[in-house]
Amino acid sequence: MASLQFMNTAQRTWLQAVSPLSYANPFLPERIELERKVLGSEFLEDETVWSYRLNNPNSRVNIARIMARLDPLLEQLRGRLRDGLGAAGHDLQLYEDAVLHLLYQRSYPKLYETGFGAETAAATPGRWKFYSQFLADWRHFFEIDGVRFPSGHEPRHTFACYRQIQRAFEYTYRDIIGSSLPAARLRASIWQSIFTHDIRRYRRTLYARLAPYPCRKGR
Repeated sequence: MASLQFMNTAQRTWLQAVSPLSYANPFLPERIELERKVLGSEFLEDETVWSYRLNNPNSRVNIARIMARLDPLLEQLRGRLRDGLGAAGHDLQLYEDAVLHLLYQRSYPKLYETGFGAETAAATPGRWKFYSQFLADWRHFFEIDGVRFPSGHEPRHTFACYRQIQRAFEYTYRDIIGSSLPAARLRASIWQSIFTHDIRRYRRTLYARLAPYPCRKGR
């Protein structure tokens, strides 16, 4: 009888396809191709680039389909880590990338609801209360006895980083209208100028410089 592995070949291959989603430029056609690679026959043909549409501005069916597959897989892998099943560093990195992607997608709707400018803070006291759910999810997936993850991220800094990424996305996505490839390339060039062509590097440098959001005591 074969011994149980932390991650089988099919799971590893799929997560290797998922991992670039967290770091790709969302405004290039390549982002859509990544979703197609992840979903295969489940991919729903829609637009060739992400563009804001007034009749359906938040339609991201393929993202929802990816999350529907990713969530149960990560629960399974978390259970294996919790049960003491060892994992190689590369597999732990794939798990970490996938969890970070999952937590961002879970947080995105609430981050969006908080608004975009500093002026919204006074009008919406307690707007960061949902951080408690983010923290619970973080601890669920990352705080596992005996497991040390490669990047060593800390939840409050990661949450603050998510906020900056979400705001940058919304301003670029909603303020530069057009479904043509030139419009997409303009959005993509702005995104790359913000994230220095490498969102992994942005995350590393931002982590060292960014003050966490004051999420305690319901703020």
